[in-house]
Amino acid sequence: MFTIPTTFIDYNQGLYILKRVIKESSRPILDDWKEYLNTDTVLKKDGLLYFLQKVDEAQLVEEDKYV
Repeated sequence: MFTIPTTFIDYNQGLYILKRVIKESSRPILDDWKEYLNTDTVLKKDGLLYFLQKVDEAQLVEEDKYV
């Protein structure tokens, strides 16, 4: 099975999942994209918009218990 790697971003004392990056020049409607991607935060840097979903709880799981 093929899985897409998940990118995590540490921002403002929180952990976020990067859902999509869109060029700011395409002038996306932010609220529509946030709803479509199920994200709650948008960051802007170097002409790009980063749509992020906050990770509310994270728990370390040891891999050897499930192998």
